[in-house]
Amino acid sequence: MDFYHASEHLNKAIEAAYGKNNTTSKAHFEKYRSIRKHDEIGAQRVIRTLTYLHKRHLKRKQILTELNYFKNNLARMKYADLAKSNLPIGSGVTEASCKTLVTQRMKFSGMCWEIAGSQGVLTARSLIQSERFDEGWNLLSASYKETLELPKNVVLLGRK
Repeated sequence: MDFYHASEHLNKAIEAAYGKNNTTSKAHFEKYRSIRKHDEIGAQRVIRTLTYLHKRHLKRKQILTELNYFKNNLARMKYADLAKSNLPIGSGVTEASCKTLVTQRMKFSGMCWEIAGSQGVLTARSLIQSERFDEGWNLLSASYKETLELPKNVVLLGRK
């Protein structure tokens, strides 16, 4: 679960409880944003806080909506664990990969791709860009080998 987008949900809940653009809202948002990012049980702590805020402000439906968002996505919000493993907590890396891997190659003017052709190009491109071509090629060539027979009227050049 993307940390940035989950932060937007947290902000909506906090603003529903304390109002928009005031120091109390900003302070609570920053506090719980930091807790979610650095505390191993940060998402559970946010859920406890939103549960409390919902009980205090029963008529503010936005708090319940955001509380349910956090409850439904709790298993995907292990930001502290991901950070310790040097794994990304945002979608920026994925979005940048999509742009450099897919968009720059597949969306040239006049191009039209079928799934099989685009998959082949993108598989090779991803192996090249990740600097894992040799490793990937060994796996692919072992799985997708096929013996070809040349027609009789083909003359091989450069072979004896």
